[in-house]
Amino acid sequence: MELADWFIAFHENNEVDYFELDPVAYSTALGEDGLARVRAWAESADAIRRKYMEKRFAVLDQDVAAIIGAHLSEGGYAVYFEETAKALEEIGEYGAAWEYAKRGTESEPDWQARSCGQYWVELARDHFPEREEEVAAIVLNKWPDPLLEVLLYPERFLEP
Repeated sequence: MELADWFIAFHENNEVDYFELDPVAYSTALGEDGLARVRAWAESADAIRRKYMEKRFAVLDQDVAAIIGAHLSEGGYAVYFEETAKALEEIGEYGAAWEYAKRGTESEPDWQARSCGQYWVELARDHFPEREEEVAAIVLNKWPDPLLEVLLYPERFLEP
């Protein structure tokens, strides 16, 4: 419970407001009672912290519907699709992560969608290697990027 009190105090202290502690990372040390205390605190925290904790507790609970709901509640921007995909990947839901990364990539053609596209390529490389080239071609077709192309296809740039 001391750790839970420290965890809560860290978030309520205005000296450090540029990052949040992750209840997923602290879950083992907090234990059931500590997590219950942090969850209770999070319900009455300010809106920004409450939203962050909602997202992270959805991951901790490995609740796919809660992850999707929490991450996409602020709209359908590519950044939220990418965050959703990363949270789903974190709990081993690779197929669902794929779908949300793809949706974010296909959204409005802006820098956030481009970032999501790069993540989609990484996801393919890590979990669907047989589809990496297909995804890379989609992303490179949408956003030609010589650096990304070198990273994805180094053999094209090596001298024989």
